[in-house]
Amino acid sequence: MDDSDRVLMIPALGTLRGLIIDFNNSTMPNVEQFLGIEYGTYSKRFEPSKERTNFESRNGLVKKMDQYGPACIQKIWTKIELLKIGRTEKWIDDYYLKRLLPHIMNQSENCLYLNIYQPLVKRNMGHTDALLPVLFFIHGDNDMGSGNVYDGSLLASMGHMVVVTINYRLGILGFLHIPNTPLRGNYGLMDLYTGLHWVKNFIRYFNGDPNQITIFGHGTGANLASLLLTMDTVNGIQKKQPSLVQRLVLIGGSLLHQRTYPPINFQEFATVTRYMYVTAPSIKFARLVQKASSKSRLYSFLLNKYDHNGLSYFFGKSLMMNSEYAELVKNSKRHGRGASKPTIGGTQNNGR
Repeated sequence: MDDSDRVLMIPALGTLRGLIIDFNNSTMPNVEQFLGIEYGTYSKRFEPSKERTNFESRNGLVKKMDQYGPACIQKIWTKIELLKIGRTEKWIDDYYLKRLLPHIMNQSENCLYLNIYQPLVKRNMGHTDALLPVLFFIHGDNDMGSGNVYDGSLLASMGHMVVVTINYRLGILGFLHIPNTPLRGNYGLMDLYTGLHWVKNFIRYFNGDPNQITIFGHGTGANLASLLLTMDTVNGIQKKQPSLVQRLVLIGGSLLHQRTYPPINFQEFATVTRYMYVTAPSIKFARLVQKASSKSRLYSFLLNKYDHNGLSYFFGKSLMMNSEYAELVKNSKRHGRGASKPTIGGTQNNGR
């Protein structure tokens, strides 16, 4: 792994240098990695993200993209025996402890980063086939995980495609919806939408074709991937814009999965927190959650008190349905939005 000899000068992004992965194989092109690119930002917790395009390198210096950005906030399981509920020893040893845990120890609420893996394929730049197809990968793993876990180098090299992996807000911070308050939920889904727009606007600078984007999701990521395709702004229905996505790969999930729409049970949520806080009107409680310090008891309670079989299911395991998104999905089924996209579906065996 060496620094790349070339730099990319990208308007609004600055001057970037990546890393070269040398496979030392004549049949496999080397890959250039650009790690930890901040694609989105938001000013306050529980707000929609906006595309980040204004981080020009200071004084014109080259910005080395050789480190992953922090993972999004999630529970670190210190009591491994609790992870064994519904999971196998193999999944815990081979995946959680060896692969996932090293990538999620560095966490932050400012976590909207993506990674780009670009194969160094020789192309005739004078022809339309100069740009490569793009694979936009959305990780699953419910309330845990990070795009950083999935190194896209091998896939990019063997498939001659540009691979993008992405972080998005998870669990309570990504999907909490409290009725009759500004906390409308689905912030993680909005992050993916923001990231998709970023890729559409900038992937050509990484030799990717913005008109050949395939979304690949597994598990919860497949649920979210298919939900993205129901959005008018993704499909190009709104204002008759070109579609942002051309193909879809779903492994182990879809928007029709029952866990995509867990029940909203705010009363249960309020009841279990009563021993810490006097039950307040939802608008007051929403303000408490939004302003809670990361060192506060409430913040710790929300993120760490329950496992995936507990309360977090209602607010973090998958998409939180509110009236806006319920209508969105209802209309998508009625009008067949996204149905015209070439789609591959399948199941997964993740060792659980």
